[in-house]
Amino acid sequence: MSRHKEKIIWIIWGFVFLAVFAYLAQAQTFKMLTTVDSIAFLALAMLTAILPIQYRNHTLTFFQWITLAIFIKYGFNLEVLISQMAVLAALIASGLTKQTLYRIPINSLIFLITSIVSASMFYLVGGQTGDLFSMLYHGHAMLVYAMCILVLNHVLIFATRRYLFSIKGQNFFKALTREMISATILLPIVILLIILHKEIGSFAVLFTGIALSEYQLSLSYTTE
Repeated sequence: MSRHKEKIIWIIWGFVFLAVFAYLAQAQTFKMLTTVDSIAFLALAMLTAILPIQYRNHTLTFFQWITLAIFIKYGFNLEVLISQMAVLAALIASGLTKQTLYRIPINSLIFLITSIVSASMFYLVGGQTGDLFSMLYHGHAMLVYAMCILVLNHVLIFATRRYLFSIKGQNFFKALTREMISATILLPIVILLIILHKEIGSFAVLFTGIALSEYQLSLSYTTE
């Protein structure tokens, strides 16, 4: 990527980040990270972010599935905040250097766009979050949200590699299929987390963390 493109990306991200930060601060989103439950969700998202799976030159992270549960439980604002924190944690864990700092604005914008579009589609089809959420009445909206974060995130990453880094020869559908296979395993875990959290609270986050850790370890062994 050229230096000119990199400067433009940093400028765009700077304006967007300041606007989002101001919005979250004005909405008192940061105060939401003061309860045991929200901190437990944050810890689980960060854990999945810093333990990615390397598979055929691709880095697979699962924190977006945890932020799906955060979105259902707390709504859009906290999901955006924790997603952005998890993105930064994932980048640092993957070996961020001075020469690759451009990955921060690129990935931040990708996940921010994904969060905004996915949430918009969720509400558009009648979804409700927080105490108003019901798996019976809003489960379809959650599935729409899940498909959005899966497909849109993949499309944005593909487009970034193609048009910013001029990487050709990417197999879009093969990579998307791999993501969808993972989703068939991870989405039921997230659904279970949402249901259990209503019954046993923060312990559900602990159990989900154990299940995800086991899944990540199994993938690590199969990809070595």
